[in-house]
Amino acid sequence: MASWRRLRLVDQVFGDVSVEKALGSPSAFDRMLDDALASSAQIVVRTHPDVIAGHRKGYMTQWASKLPGVTLMADKVSAAAVLAVVDEVWTVSSQMGFDALLRGLPVRCYATPFYAGWGLTEDRVEDRAQVVHARRATARPTVDQLTFAAFSLYPVYRHPKTWAVLEPLQAIDYLVEEIATTMRTA
Repeated sequence: MASWRRLRLVDQVFGDVSVEKALGSPSAFDRMLDDALASSAQIVVRTHPDVIAGHRKGYMTQWASKLPGVTLMADKVSAAAVLAVVDEVWTVSSQMGFDALLRGLPVRCYATPFYAGWGLTEDRVEDRAQVVHARRATARPTVDQLTFAAFSLYPVYRHPKTWAVLEPLQAIDYLVEEIATTMRTA
């Protein structure tokens, strides 16, 4: 693999429930970092803000910070800015993987977040996640279909003033009108 390729590895806070629920483990982070080191790519590890602030421990931040050839990114920068300068995103269960899919970036998953196992990501899961991946392999949604499910079928949207339930398109219409009103009064 070419050394010009830039990988964005996502660290998460130790004990993050999303890691357990996605059938991930500390060893998944170890394998992710080992695979990245073996790839000859430029490696950028994004540290979780809670780890930067010293409130929590990360799965791989401490280890990655000691490795030559690994850039530890601890700056306060938007996900969009980070995704604009990387070629791939590797994650265990972070939302950042879904954000990367939405931008057309290749994503490698080391566990089973909601967007993995559908044929949209390269999956390197542990044995205990194979059953989930086998069930998901029966459907092959597009990124657009998965996005529709994630943003319209799963959540419940509510009007911020009346708390009435809104259909997804009603919520979008409300947001568009709020933005337009804000821009007219600004």
